Amino acid sequence: MYINQVFKLTMVLNTDRFDRIFKKRDLLEADKDEYIDTSLAHKGVTVLYRDSRYKKKVSLIVDSAVVLKEKGLDAHKLINKLEKRICEYFGGKYSLKDFTLTELALTADINVGSQDMVASYIRVIRRVGKVKGFSQVRYEGLDASKNFCLEGNSNGVSFLLYDLHTTLANRSGIRDAKGILRAEVCLTSSKAIRNHSNRDNIAGQILELSGRSEKIFMGIFSQIIPSGDSYKKGEAVNIVRQKVRDLRQQRKMLRLIELISEKKSVLLAQKAMSYREPNRLLAAFTDIGLSPVTISKRMDVIYLPSLYFYMNYSRAAKEMESLPEKVSPLKLY
Repeated sequence: MYINQVFKLTMVLNTDRFDRIFKKRDLLEADKDEYIDTSLAHKGVTVLYRDSRYKKKVSLIVDSAVVLKEKGLDAHKLINKLEKRICEYFGGKYSLKDFTLTELALTADINVGSQDMVASYIRVIRRVGKVKGFSQVRYEGLDASKNFCLEGNSNGVSFLLYDLHTTLANRSGIRDAKGILRAEVCLTSSKAIRNHSNRDNIAGQILELSGRSEKIFMGIFSQIIPSGDSYKKGEAVNIVRQKVRDLRQQRKMLRLIELISEKKSVLLAQKAMSYREPNRLLAAFTDIGLSPVTISKRMDVIYLPSLYFYMNYSRAAKEMESLPEKVSPLKLY
């Protein structure tokens, strides 16, 4: 599975140093006190300026795929190119070591085949409901009914799953991403970054996080999205009865299916069961290839393969080659 990495690097400057850079740039106003320079966007670097009264910041949004002009990541090559971009842009006055790694977005585009399938997956995944340690949020530019987005309560992690085709059409008029679910896992605080990298310098952090990107992405993704195929509730019940011989375990699994359907939340269903080992029960569903989150009776579709099937599909990398260039993650902008 191809996971793109987008880094946000930030440098805090005093007013005099900030103004020397800020005043000679041709910038677009993005928001109050925030400005954007897209002159290097074609080379994978977008520069953001925050002209706050209290703190002046310059941030670089670094899209690895665009910087390297290739799929897959050579982190050493990325760092070398980034050093050159920074040197050229700031006239040799600043370098990579003057910045701090403040955010990281890991993005994967999951091709499920059609817009109807995208809509079906989102409707089912929204039934996951509340997730421990996260709260559901809404982002500007995302249709509320066509996404499932969470923000960590205190862990500095965000998770976004949305209809890429509709989002791109609304943002930029691009219409060639049909059938694609975009998943973003974002580390949005220094604490979250330190949890996954113990390096002190920014180059070391980029190298370490790049090497662990798939592990980080899948670790957070799997906390939120249950594995296994999804069926209507009646069929899910039949599968449990056929495949689980331990009657005590079977009753617990059937109870969880019923409660998730009733409460529209895996977490609330687990709490209602007061079961001491909820993850062990979810693992039992994984063992038989079944998701405990069922398809609503109001939906026309009767079966959805596990999203993990598409994510591990051998043709995924080739399918990604047909996607539009410079499709940036939403969270970092």
